Amino acid sequence: MSTTIERTIETVLKQKRELFRLLALAESTGHPVLFVGPPGVGKTNAVRDYANSKINGEENNYKTFFIETDEDTRPSELKGMPNIKKLYEEGVYEKISQVPDSDVIVINEIDKADGSFRNGLLSVMNEKMIFDGNRSIKCNWKLFVATCNSIPEEEVGNHFWDRFVLQYKVPRATKNQLTKIAAEGLTKTTYTIPVPTADDIKNVDIPKHYMEKFVEVMYNDLTDRNIIYASNLIKATYIIWKCSIKKAMIKVASLLGNTHLAKHLSSQIQSKRMAEITNQLTSISYIADPVKSRKEFVKIVNTVEELHKTNVLTDEELLEFKSMIKEYSSNKNQSNDSEAEEIE
Repeated sequence: MSTTIERTIETVLKQKRELFRLLALAESTGHPVLFVGPPGVGKTNAVRDYANSKINGEENNYKTFFIETDEDTRPSELKGMPNIKKLYEEGVYEKISQVPDSDVIVINEIDKADGSFRNGLLSVMNEKMIFDGNRSIKCNWKLFVATCNSIPEEEVGNHFWDRFVLQYKVPRATKNQLTKIAAEGLTKTTYTIPVPTADDIKNVDIPKHYMEKFVEVMYNDLTDRNIIYASNLIKATYIIWKCSIKKAMIKVASLLGNTHLAKHLSSQIQSKRMAEITNQLTSISYIADPVKSRKEFVKIVNTVEELHKTNVLTDEELLEFKSMIKEYSSNKNQSNDSEAEEIE
């Protein structure tokens, strides 16, 4: 029985379903996530809207710790400041920190913080603990997010950035998307995103030969640490994106490795016929004429339906195609996913 919860997010941000899905993935698997992108693409606002979203239709009472970092930010801002009132009135030395009791932790502009602050952050990220002298304080965060404009070139490969299991480069909107966003103004968009529980994730099965292929292709980008996480990430992605296991594997490959490896994995695990269909669908996105694009799209849908009826494509490949259609529709700014509904 599914115990998946749903987050209902109301936001003025447009074209940000992918960010909210990634936040759900981070929350459901307990891994820190890093959003990298230029100013103004909605990194921080997306996190705030997600943290304030409804859970199963009900308001939530999540506490958020937000800090804007720079070169002067010190570890004391994580560990807490002395409680002067208690020290003065009771003679008891105690520190006050919002971090341990916060459900959501947001570290903004993390690339600007110095080494001492980042080192203090590692135990919060990895062990959910704050170590302060002889004190060990447990942290209870459900979602840990950091943002930056870019990872400094001289720090690529630094162990700190490696601790972010999930990393996503947030793209700028296209010219067409910006035109639509300008027209819509401050009207709100509502996203409904599933957040699977540990039991939901456990109940998803990944065929053994799929994981063997995943490791084979991704080997040079895998560590002993992130291969342990990979299986659960794939299972959670399968639920959140409502896609096939193959599509989930490709998505996780892009998060753990790079786009090139994800494309290579796609070519390795897709059948020849499915690979052809994927390429055809991709080519449509470059057709400027909407009428011609529509005709080519319908042609592909009809072909897939026929191939499925004649057992050339499996049920899973049909599901994979449906998930591609949803992505295609989203890219075409069709928020109602009308094209996707044609093959439901």
